[in-house]
Amino acid sequence: MPHWAWVLSGFLALAAALQLGLPQMDLLPVAHLERIRHQWPGGLAGHAVYVVLVNVPLEEGFWRAALERRYQAWSPLRHGAAFGLHHAVAAGLVLGWIWALPAFLATALAGTFWTGSVRRDGGLGTALVTHALADLGLLALAASQLR
Repeated sequence: MPHWAWVLSGFLALAAALQLGLPQMDLLPVAHLERIRHQWPGGLAGHAVYVVLVNVPLEEGFWRAALERRYQAWSPLRHGAAFGLHHAVAAGLVLGWIWALPAFLATALAGTFWTGSVRRDGGLGTALVTHALADLGLLALAASQLR
């Protein structure tokens, strides 16, 4: 199975589990999710549009295109660690420092995968699609907590 298919199958499994009404998982801070829902036009759906059309292309353009060109000698793991550190600080500032380590671990792993896919594929296509799917999966989880 191609590498992108694993990510897609994981996203679909999460979406199916959420639709089956499995027990609600309070993994994300609900107060923060409520702020996002009320601050964005269209709530979480509006935020999802922003994430897919603006945030994901900007992040991939910076982390996987610009930095990859500038620091070609870095391993995918090192690129992933830098990506993870950025998200750890952002999570700590926005969600509280208890979220810094989980954010670092998840995004360092994802950043390593995406850097590897850019090197293997020679372009951003796989990274863009799977990054968008991962972010949409998190937003689906967030939406399930606000039912």
